[in-house]
Amino acid sequence: MDICYVTLPNYPTRRSGKGQDRYAYELIKGASQFPRSNVLALSSPVNKGNYLIKELETISRLRGICANVYHATSEYGLRSILVTRKRHTVVTVHDLIPYLFLRHSPIVYANQLMHLSLVRLADRIITHSRFYGEFLARVYKIPAHQVEVTYYGVDHNIFQREIGRSRNPTPRILFLGGLSQLKGVGDVIEAFANFSKSSDGELVIAGQGKRSKDLKELASRLNVSKLTTFPGFVDEDFLPQLYNSVDLVVWPSRSGFGLPILEAMACGTPVIAADCLDAKEYLGEGGLSYAPGDIPSLDERMHWVLESERSWRLWSERALKRSENFSWEQMAYQVCQSYLKI
Repeated sequence: MDICYVTLPNYPTRRSGKGQDRYAYELIKGASQFPRSNVLALSSPVNKGNYLIKELETISRLRGICANVYHATSEYGLRSILVTRKRHTVVTVHDLIPYLFLRHSPIVYANQLMHLSLVRLADRIITHSRFYGEFLARVYKIPAHQVEVTYYGVDHNIFQREIGRSRNPTPRILFLGGLSQLKGVGDVIEAFANFSKSSDGELVIAGQGKRSKDLKELASRLNVSKLTTFPGFVDEDFLPQLYNSVDLVVWPSRSGFGLPILEAMACGTPVIAADCLDAKEYLGEGGLSYAPGDIPSLDERMHWVLESERSWRLWSERALKRSENFSWEQMAYQVCQSYLKI
């Protein structure tokens, strides 16, 4: 089976810190190991200034390619495949954030909605949760049999719990991700401010984004700036060490699931996540959830996890066990199996 991947505008790598880049990397890697498969990936670095040029280059290259399956690893790459009139087409839809949060970035999201409107023309649609599978079928009137749910994975060879790990004497809490409004990072800082009134603790806000300055000011107003560090972007190579060095990861995102949930759990780090969109499907019984914006509830759950070594170890074991249900190898295999149904 000859498979052609179009990753535009993403570049398949595990080092960019972008979930869709990581997905493309792991899918192409896994598909290359699928029995009797030959894989070709059309990938090149893209930015706002050269996007149209790269799309035209992709279309030109596609015209000379003959494959059994053409898979756009996001809705953006599908147009190139459709323009060249290829058959046996697959597209991955990672989320419907533009549909849900158009007012947050109307120009960018309007463009993405245009690309999303084309997904009904694909023979097969891959998405990563039942929530989005059902939402996609309902919003775009797509038959349920055309949508395949395959969950994101985690590399268990990289993300592992360190031997002999225990809770830190002074608990450390981590948020890792983009510092944008939809990530809800303010929840973590506010809840930590409450938590620190009755318990010792340290907070790490790792990542970069437009709200970095605002979040630092929030920590200062709440008198926890001395207990809070902002290390910025963390390279992939240091993530396992980071997850193992903290006692709790909080994922407050309004936009649902993010890879830090699985990566932290695979390291045996307890996770608390906002109950938004598809996050609960990944968290399951392996962690705790709270209603977004409910600061007292988040503070309470921080205490539940961190109040003792015993409670911390209970949630650490639950996280580790839950993470075993997810792997990139399983994801890639299921996607390749779906090609056979076209």
